[in-house]
Amino acid sequence: MVTAVAVQLTELCGPGCLLCSGAGRSVNPRSLSLDTFERILLEARAVGIKRVVLTGGEPLVHEDINGVMDLVDTMGVEVEVVATGYRLEQREPALKRLGSRLVRLSTELLGGTASTHEKTNGRSGSFQEARAVLEVAHELKVPSRVRLIPTPEALREIDGFRAAVARFSPEIVIDRSSSHLPRSVFELRTDPEERCGDAANEIVAALAASGRVYPCLAAIGAQAVDEKEAPLLEVRLREALAAVERVEGRRCQLCRAGAASALATLGRAV
Repeated sequence: MVTAVAVQLTELCGPGCLLCSGAGRSVNPRSLSLDTFERILLEARAVGIKRVVLTGGEPLVHEDINGVMDLVDTMGVEVEVVATGYRLEQREPALKRLGSRLVRLSTELLGGTASTHEKTNGRSGSFQEARAVLEVAHELKVPSRVRLIPTPEALREIDGFRAAVARFSPEIVIDRSSSHLPRSVFELRTDPEERCGDAANEIVAALAASGRVYPCLAAIGAQAVDEKEAPLLEVRLREALAAVERVEGRRCQLCRAGAASALATLGRAV
């Protein structure tokens, strides 16, 4: 099993976007400093973690994305980038610099048509931008993953979703616990056992752009963990991981059942 740390590089995203854990922070959105990111990589490597999942906001619009890539190259870690596709054409050279260190490109869709996706996330053109992430992965010969957010509208458009991504042959994940789904907030606060949005149990901790540690990416967006319970990065990651165990009960119990149901729906359509 791959063990990874998720890092929210920035809360910056495309204008009006409501999709991710950076949503709702349009006023003074935060970004991780290069010094803090370097410390994350050093601490992760010290405990044997060799993969980071870069997310946001839109990670590729970080103010110094080239500096981020330089640190990744220096530390010798593998990278997955979870991107919306916003301004992707301007940031593609940064992705290419990663070479073999880039092990996956991921994106999210909220429906099988542009109208449904863009109505939900609030940004015109975002459907094609998300598909562009899969196109770039195909061009770079990098594995891709697409998360379908199973809103009722999305589940009614399974055929359209299948058609939209078919030629790229991505791994498909049903993300019942995406941080912009209201139900995930409730589950994170009340139900134990399951790691939200991480069915493969790859991610051991998620680090927000604030520099605080959370049990999973959905917890950042839902703010399910009180700030005082999320230790600062000055605490070494091995200590932070121990602290995360204290809030294990805030991970959602119903994610697995919800994902199984959505996958069954997808399977019938396929």
